[in-house]
Amino acid sequence: MSRARRRRANRRSVVPTLLTVVAVALVLFLVVASFAEIPARSSAYRTSTNRSFASLAAGVVSESDATGARLAQVMTLVPSTVLPVVDRAHLQQALDQAAREAAAQAQAGALLVPPQPDASVGPRLAAVLADRSTAVANLRSTVDGLLGMSPAPVAGAPPTGGPAQAANLISTDDAVTQMTNEGSLIVLADTRYASLSAVLRRQSGGARLPVSVWAPTPVATAALGPQALGAAATSLASMPALAAYHKVIVSAVGLTPAAVPTGSPGIAGTGCDDPSSTVPSGPATLLPPTSTVQAQVTVTNCGTVAESHLTVSATLVTVTPPPGRSTGTGGTTATSQAVQLAPLSSTGVSLAPLPVRGGGTYTLTVAVTTPADQILASGSSQRFTLQVAS
Repeated sequence: MSRARRRRANRRSVVPTLLTVVAVALVLFLVVASFAEIPARSSAYRTSTNRSFASLAAGVVSESDATGARLAQVMTLVPSTVLPVVDRAHLQQALDQAAREAAAQAQAGALLVPPQPDASVGPRLAAVLADRSTAVANLRSTVDGLLGMSPAPVAGAPPTGGPAQAANLISTDDAVTQMTNEGSLIVLADTRYASLSAVLRRQSGGARLPVSVWAPTPVATAALGPQALGAAATSLASMPALAAYHKVIVSAVGLTPAAVPTGSPGIAGTGCDDPSSTVPSGPATLLPPTSTVQAQVTVTNCGTVAESHLTVSATLVTVTPPPGRSTGTGGTTATSQAVQLAPLSSTGVSLAPLPVRGGGTYTLTVAVTTPADQILASGSSQRFTLQVAS
């Protein structure tokens, strides 16, 4: 090959090589440029996410602060706009409301993410709101146990299928311990909130959350701090307006078959204030010919405490056996049924029929067991003399 031809061949081979080098260099430039742009884009994204989270969280946190402030007013046990009268009904209502609000705020806090802000701030805030909700729920449970109260039914909510259950009663000492612990949980939630708020400020965008404190300094005197809540337990137990009051009566009795009008038992009691029998003290109540008698009993809880362990009973004693039967005097049959009652409520009970015979005379005693702390048993039982027609 001539020297001229070799030079032309070399020039043709150099051109593709240069083009390849240029192409590779261009690709490398684009790759490097794209990687250089990632931090800028990531920083802008994190800034936007952090600030958006802070904006949404601020509303929930403000609601939480309002709940804490109202609860603090309640636990001072001083009349206020939140607790206009310091009695059982208003205290229960205020505690129920605080528990519902705190639970709703905990749920809202859990729904704030994703997208997730930096430093796991989202889950940390959700945990703080959950701790506050737990503290309020436990506080309500402790007060209910101390005073024998129970949460009131929510207006418009579906029925639960039964009356309110009595709270598990606890001693004042137990209440002091539990309410102190609940105050400690509130203080811990405050501390954790301050920490996560400071962490968020140091992240991209410097997002800020509002200050949120349920037990402000000095904690020793804060209404929701451990010391004040522990002392409140003793105050609650000693306030006459909050004392548990037990009173259960038999308020009405009906018979099946119905008594002859002249001897109808009618209303058995005269009310919660001064319950007493209005059963006629004269001739026996006359029943038409029948082989059984059944009592329909209305029982009323006049007290301020839900009663869960009551028994309504009917006891039939033979006074005069039917004609032709020389024996049977003093024979007894009985029936009973368990009931439970919310405060200031009544319920009707149809007891099982008891056997009788025409021509016999019987005494029928209808009674309800009284709670251990009920001072007077007046009105808790009614007695009838029954004459069964032949």
